[in-house]
Amino acid sequence: MKTVIENNANKSIKTFLTKLSSDPILSKKIDQESMAYLQLQRMLDQWKAHSRERFTIAKLEDFTQRTSSVSLSMLASSQGMMECYAWQGLSLYKSFYDFALYPLLIWQLKPKTIIELGSGNGASALWMSNLCQSFGLKTKILSLDKKAPDLKVSRVKYIQGDAYYIQKAFPKALLKALPHPWLFIEDVHHNVAEVLNYFDPYFYSGDYLYLEDIFIAEKTNQIQAFLKLTQNHYFIDHYFTDFFGINATCAENAIWVKG
Repeated sequence: MKTVIENNANKSIKTFLTKLSSDPILSKKIDQESMAYLQLQRMLDQWKAHSRERFTIAKLEDFTQRTSSVSLSMLASSQGMMECYAWQGLSLYKSFYDFALYPLLIWQLKPKTIIELGSGNGASALWMSNLCQSFGLKTKILSLDKKAPDLKVSRVKYIQGDAYYIQKAFPKALLKALPHPWLFIEDVHHNVAEVLNYFDPYFYSGDYLYLEDIFIAEKTNQIQAFLKLTQNHYFIDHYFTDFFGINATCAENAIWVKG
């Protein structure tokens, strides 16, 4: 499989968690019977036990049950407790895990095109545009929703359209003309199998898909329906899904790269 992404060169630098588990001096500073210490140790043990190849083929069984080191309550609260985390005054609707993962992925992938299905209030595309500009990228962002946000953002085109009529919003001629690599984000949660089937022929090897909110049962069913037809074309990138723990993201087993 061809991919333009490589592992971080700073991977030899220890994190707080690995320092805590391996440094006897630091460990002695914490009551080893405390709930916090035991929880951290269990988290590290779980991560080691589930250590796997960076890329594995996305399979139906990856979506039969939830396998995350982050509880649903923790994931839900990670957008903010009493109000949603905002970007330039607009609610962003990203967990803090994904808020950290997107810049990491964008920096490493350096996408020439980002396709976002699910604009919401437009904050996500605005945020990604700001990220791309700060990274010196000239990425074009196309963001779709049933009601296009009333925002003017550099290099962002907000498209009014419906996931049930995806070919009208993204005609074949447009998809053929968009430069690669792509970052494709599915955050609509409707008609997912048909949408993925429509885009499938236009993904190149090395393009990334970020399928958000996998805990939604109907979306999981739709992804399984899509995978039945793809003949092992998509690989889970566990570098991203497991960066903060096993599937510590809203896109559990669903940050994919096209093979």
